[in-house]
Amino acid sequence: MKKMFKEISKIYNQIGIFRYIINRFFNKYHITELKQFRGCWIDFDTKILFACFQELCNVVEKEQILEVTDWGQGAKEAYAKARREISDKSQLADALKDQRAYYRKMRKVAKEIRFLYGWWKKREMEWFSDDVDFNKEQEAQETDTQMLIRLVKIRSYLWT
Repeated sequence: MKKMFKEISKIYNQIGIFRYIINRFFNKYHITELKQFRGCWIDFDTKILFACFQELCNVVEKEQILEVTDWGQGAKEAYAKARREISDKSQLADALKDQRAYYRKMRKVAKEIRFLYGWWKKREMEWFSDDVDFNKEQEAQETDTQMLIRLVKIRSYLWT
């Protein structure tokens, strides 16, 4: 038994090392690449802003979070299933209340993701345009901060 455990452990460690090498040197999931600033110096606050919104863009564009996650579209089916499975009326009322709150929250989060994604695409284009109004720089910084805070508030929903 001990010998079998050692063999399994050895194989698992080899797979773990293989995964580490693949993720570290090929997939590079641990790196957020800021392609817009390749080879340039940028301030730390700008790095934070661009890195966070780059990850939002990755989740929306590459992982297609808005298409693969049920943001409330399955509510009717969930309600029908609860009605079929729960016979006690008070338990059913509680379950439906919980489901409604959950799906209401999910729709709100999806709307926020769409809004932040659209805002960022517009803001990113403004950032690199030649028509920079330096008089509005402080206002733009404040808006960037507000949007970053909004993104942080929904970060726990950004997984597929």
